[in-house]
Amino acid sequence: MADPRNTLQSKFVSNHRHANFGNVLTHLHVHGFRLHSGSNLEFRSPITAFCGPNGTGKTTLLQLAACSYRQGDKGFQLRDFFALGALDPTPFKADAKLTIGTWQADAKTREITLTRRTSRWSDYRRRDEREVLFLGAAEFPPRAEEQGFAFRQAGRLVVATRTPCSSNVTTSVGKVLGTHYDRVERAGVSLKARSGTILAAGRGSLSYSENHMGFGECRVHNLIDRLEAQSSKSLILLEEPEISLHQSAQFRFGEYLVDLALRNGHQILLSTHSEHLLRALPQVSRILIVRDNTSGVRVLPGLASAQVASVLTDGHDKALRVLVEDDVAAAILAEALAKAEPELLKTTAIVIGGYRDEKDQSVGGGKEAITAAMKTLRDSGLRIAAVLDADAKKDSKNFVFKLPGTMPPEKEVFANSAVKALWASTYSLDVDSFLAELVGVDHHGWFDRLADRVTRDRAFLVGEACRAYAASISFDPLVELLREAASKK
Repeated sequence: MADPRNTLQSKFVSNHRHANFGNVLTHLHVHGFRLHSGSNLEFRSPITAFCGPNGTGKTTLLQLAACSYRQGDKGFQLRDFFALGALDPTPFKADAKLTIGTWQADAKTREITLTRRTSRWSDYRRRDEREVLFLGAAEFPPRAEEQGFAFRQAGRLVVATRTPCSSNVTTSVGKVLGTHYDRVERAGVSLKARSGTILAAGRGSLSYSENHMGFGECRVHNLIDRLEAQSSKSLILLEEPEISLHQSAQFRFGEYLVDLALRNGHQILLSTHSEHLLRALPQVSRILIVRDNTSGVRVLPGLASAQVASVLTDGHDKALRVLVEDDVAAAILAEALAKAEPELLKTTAIVIGGYRDEKDQSVGGGKEAITAAMKTLRDSGLRIAAVLDADAKKDSKNFVFKLPGTMPPEKEVFANSAVKALWASTYSLDVDSFLAELVGVDHHGWFDRLADRVTRDRAFLVGEACRAYAASISFDPLVELLREAASKK
């Protein structure tokens, strides 16, 4: 049976996209709204999940997306979400703008830009028309916490109607929660002049309403009931829909969203902190948002769910483990990632695959042992790669890579002009003369000799030199290979 995620993506290819999903968002370019000083978002799937730490502007993106369409003369407007006041003087910059791209029947993108003129936002009437459903985190609280009349006066309610929910609601709720429901219905209830509706469910001889459902059961019943009632080819915006669901239910809710998009042609955007929900979605659905060093945010698309989980745990759960031969190789790789891809460094554990004995000889590791261990470790389910020294043989198919250059890392570092200049200026060291003294000395001991010469700690010298070395050459091909390795299942 075909993977529904692959089926979903196949329906989103450009020549079938409009027929299957209508005038979907293709991109949003956000300038000057809260943390988003210049965020460019490309939507490559019918489902897009914004994930990342708290306070990185995920909700902001959902709110901006809600303003991308009109519904006749109505629709969300920026003022619905961006309130100006004494406590919030600048939720957006004076030159803030939102550029909206939508897919058209001629397989081309139509683009408009909302800008602020004096005290009003312009060009709302130029927006495409599409139904928009925004369900925030506060939707569907437990009835016992809401304390409405349907709960407080439950014994006096008049039940006027009982309307069975669609089979899709009953089946989907049961699948997400991992239980079976014989029936789910929406009851019309009243008390004097007040009226409303409330969901009720039945399992065997047990019958109960939302009044006796916990938060998770109550919320998922109402959420799925509302989603199934939405007209086809809508834009659906969900804020942390996994709230109150246990882990396997989070995964199955992600599966439900894929099925919903397939059946009804919706475009679905959501914010989430759930690795389990993310695993149920196509990889291109994931957009990670992280803080940068300028009080703004960076947008990182298409990461593996394990990489996202690693970011959300501040790197405590590593998405990728990389084996290297010794501490010098580890330092070079760490500095290379810090320069080229800091988030990849945060989500990567660099592990030394061998060690040296008291005679400075490599034991219990090295090229052969690392290469031999790779297949077994990957077959065990770990995301793992090896980065061998530059004089080794790589095997990219099995995620065995190597450092740039042609020599062992110590020799590459000691021969580097930037490192030589650093040592000459910092320690007044004649590096070429010092290297002449090292002829015949095993290169693994070179940093020990250097530490004795300049009276500094060896580990400090390794880090300092590798930082200068990494800054002077390109590691882009290796970084790209490691990025791919972290994304593989």
